[in-house]
Amino acid sequence: MLVVLASFTNAQSVIVTKSDIIEERNGRNYYIHTVQKGQTVYSISRAYNVTPDEIYFENPGSKDGISVNEILIIPTINKETELKKEVVATNFDFFYHVAANNETFDEISSIYIIPKKYIEKANPNLSSPLREGEYVKVPVEDAFDILDGKTPTSQYSAGNYQSPNKPKTKPSTTLIKPKSGNTSTSGNTSNNFNNAATGNTVSKPAKPKTSYRKPSKPVSETISFDPEIPVIQDYRHVVILGETTQSIAKKYDIPVDLLKAANPGLGNTVNKGDRLRVPDKTKMKKEPEEEQLKETSETLPEIQNPVNTNVDTVKLSDVTKKQETTIHIVKRKETLYSIGREYGVTVDELIKANKGLTSSIKPGQEIIVPKKKISNPYIVHKVTSNTKASKIAKLYRIPVYQIKDFNPNIGNRVYRDQEIKIPVGSMATIVPFTGLDETVKEEEEPEDLPESYRNYYQNCDFTPDYNKTYKVALLIPLSLEEADSLNREQFLLEPQPYFKPFRFIQFYEGALLALDSLSKQGIKVELYVYDVDKNITKTIKVLKQRELRSMDLIIGPFFNNSFNQVAFFAGNFNIPIVNPLSYREAVVNNYKTVIKVKPGVYSQKEMLKQYIKTHAPNCKTFLISQTSYLNADIITDINNEIKSIQKNQIKVDNNELLELSYSVAKRDSLYDDSDIPPPFQLEGTEIYPNILENSFSDSTVINNFVTRINYSVDSLYPFKNLASPLRKNLVILYGSKKSFILDVLNRLNETRDTFDIELIGMPTWERINNLNNNKMNNLNLTYFSSSFIDYELDKTQNFIDNFRSSYNTEPDAYAYSGFDITYYFINALLYLGNNFNRCLENFPMELLQGQYKFNRVGNTDNFENNYWNLLQIRQMTKIKIPDYLLQNSINENEENSFK
Repeated sequence: MLVVLASFTNAQSVIVTKSDIIEERNGRNYYIHTVQKGQTVYSISRAYNVTPDEIYFENPGSKDGISVNEILIIPTINKETELKKEVVATNFDFFYHVAANNETFDEISSIYIIPKKYIEKANPNLSSPLREGEYVKVPVEDAFDILDGKTPTSQYSAGNYQSPNKPKTKPSTTLIKPKSGNTSTSGNTSNNFNNAATGNTVSKPAKPKTSYRKPSKPVSETISFDPEIPVIQDYRHVVILGETTQSIAKKYDIPVDLLKAANPGLGNTVNKGDRLRVPDKTKMKKEPEEEQLKETSETLPEIQNPVNTNVDTVKLSDVTKKQETTIHIVKRKETLYSIGREYGVTVDELIKANKGLTSSIKPGQEIIVPKKKISNPYIVHKVTSNTKASKIAKLYRIPVYQIKDFNPNIGNRVYRDQEIKIPVGSMATIVPFTGLDETVKEEEEPEDLPESYRNYYQNCDFTPDYNKTYKVALLIPLSLEEADSLNREQFLLEPQPYFKPFRFIQFYEGALLALDSLSKQGIKVELYVYDVDKNITKTIKVLKQRELRSMDLIIGPFFNNSFNQVAFFAGNFNIPIVNPLSYREAVVNNYKTVIKVKPGVYSQKEMLKQYIKTHAPNCKTFLISQTSYLNADIITDINNEIKSIQKNQIKVDNNELLELSYSVAKRDSLYDDSDIPPPFQLEGTEIYPNILENSFSDSTVINNFVTRINYSVDSLYPFKNLASPLRKNLVILYGSKKSFILDVLNRLNETRDTFDIELIGMPTWERINNLNNNKMNNLNLTYFSSSFIDYELDKTQNFIDNFRSSYNTEPDAYAYSGFDITYYFINALLYLGNNFNRCLENFPMELLQGQYKFNRVGNTDNFENNYWNLLQIRQMTKIKIPDYLLQNSINENEENSFK
């Protein structure tokens, strides 16, 4: 918060009166403003609700200053309003580029690797060279068909969304996502504040097949861009230090000219971090002579190898090298564990190197220590029995906080078979991870080649790379311009509960705590922070920042309009972009590289099914929706899932039915106790007490079905008519409108003395504020939540303590989200590397608010979290149903003990 407050200024300026004079120029309306004494471009822009850049654009001379009585023209409709209308009205997806002075379409084409002709088609009213500040639409690749007048075929088009939890065919292996080549050696996290950002992208439509021939003459510096060359979809090669155009072409076994033709402006040299399109040679037509040569070679007889095949061959990798060692002299209070930690080796390795060595060592004793190169700044200790973390720390002769820094998810106790990271000492040799064995290997295809060229590994590696510096952009609403315009003295005298710069500041603070924890583990991160809110013009400015194109990860923006632009931009450069707050399914529909943190509602179905199966298998079930058409598909799916696990009929003891028949009959004041009760209905089944009298010890079968209720038509009458007085009634209330939910809660509460009711709220009741806790408690509410903070856990208390000591305040929900998102995704970058997209589904993690378990959306590079916390309100307390109680292995004892 001090960062924001430090930027406060006493913005005392002359009041600017809005002009009444409006003139039309070039088809647009402008205010005609005459500058008065004391007025500035900034104060004038505030009065007319435009940005200073808009005034500069319309009045180029004002950049050098304005003078009294100078005439300024100011658009009557600001650029923000104009752009929002344009985004809605345009029939293809794009993101904006703000032109530099005299910039050309060719230059923009080379920046985004988009054919010039499509940029021209997307901007028919603009011409090169461009004026500084002009907004240029950059179409995404899936927009090409629309711009060509064809029918779009994108899998990201509206209506083609496939939830990760809907039934689908198993996706084919996804292309490995290239990561940024920037490897800054800074060991500390850096924070750079800039202005807003935007971006966009979609999958590539099929292109005509193009023939190619290897060049027979020296390669020219640059050649003409050929947009018809088929390239590997959703893939970019990220240039690393030392690479050249020729070496990259050789790596992919393609001609250099072909690589240049696929990348406008590409010469013989490249820069670290450049992202290049790679031609897909599997879609190329072979030249006639190549096909003829292939046919000829197939007809030639096989030449026998004249070399003597009986000679034994020996590979260097088969020879066991003598391992280098060093001698350690045992010091007082040292243990085998502390010695091994100091050198980065395990106790088992020490014992193997020292015949007869035991845990009983004495000062002055000589111990042989193998010299070992490790890629991580820690060794792994596997816990053999339940114990305290402090005892593990004592074993290795280090403070317990060092263990917790490397293992932020552990508490004061650790458990059998748990793996604990132990930080190594100064004698350990840590070397960059290369992915290769120490033995000599034959030359292999690079691991980042796409599927078109080789098969992927069947399993994910999860080997961390501690030598790379990961570049992460955080696009967060800080509203710094509002802080800059405040009167500081007046601000500090009054409470500011709705001050915009304070709204999301704790997300940033939580992210900083995550970075601090990661830094202590040896992970190097550069964090770039941009102030991005709902304002599109503010957001687009970030796209001008060149460093944004080489990020390994983008987190945010938080608002839909801005996220739309940045997501298209990120997709264009194949950068994973995290949406931290949105529940909208469309977030993983319209873009290419989006990761949605909030879980999808489709994943609730399986959890609901398992909950009913294990906790309420014999309940009478009701499914209530607001209308017959809202969420009709998913409600039908839920209905079918429940039918698949519940029995069609149940047996009720005749004794219970007979007792119920007397209770029902006594409601009639004319009933004579000596008579047999008249027939009555139970859950829609006709019950005859006279028959029950003759089969007292038997049972009666009644139909068991899910009752669907369209509340807008039937209100709660079907429930009152069919609810069971003999067994629990499970009511699933599906809806998001507060008025609807409150009305149902009120009516159900009126019946709770008659019926035993358990209510399940779906899909996202956590978003509905000020529901009546007493009524929810009366109805034994169970509901789904994306977040649950267990304050009893040690890791939660550690986070709260750190947050208090760092920021002198209590963490809110945004603080926990900032920590979880930053901690998880930087770990994913560390452990998955180039396999980020391929292996993210196999990288779950338990965090402060729950788990992250991501599923791929269809055959895309988009992911959606599918983990929900299932919460209950019991005795006015919110509790979480443990995950193990929702598994198929649940037994009756566990169920009863929980309930």
